[in-house]
Amino acid sequence: MIFKVNLTKQIRRPYQPKLNQVKSYIRHSLVKKFNIINLSISIVSNKVSRELNLKYRNLDYATNVISLEDRATREEFNILQGDLILCDGIIVDEVTSENINLHYAHMIVHGVLHLQGFDHIKDSDAAQMEDMEIHILKELGFNNPYKNILE
Repeated sequence: MIFKVNLTKQIRRPYQPKLNQVKSYIRHSLVKKFNIINLSISIVSNKVSRELNLKYRNLDYATNVISLEDRATREEFNILQGDLILCDGIIVDEVTSENINLHYAHMIVHGVLHLQGFDHIKDSDAAQMEDMEIHILKELGFNNPYKNILE
């Protein structure tokens, strides 16, 4: 398997994951086997996230993660190829400082699952995706990201 990951940081903060952490999060998130994995991860500002969300999803607001998949190469050639756009401002706003590492890991895991074709449109799909995220994050040494939400 060929495994290539690019990490670009428009905004740099000490709490953001390093490339080796990002690669680990991605490897653990691979539910399916691929011949080639070629992913670009970008950490951007609220402004850039909003512009990309409007352009690709027709939603006029910044969001924590945008997954842009290349479905054709995944389905036809078994190549996982795509982009994850992480918005630092939104990720930081969504959690307290002690949970920032968990939330970055969670957003990467969540995005990689989307790139593999999983979604959370239906309640049953959302439950499946949440279960996978909890399991993957546990393997990575993180607590259940939904625990505080559910309590």
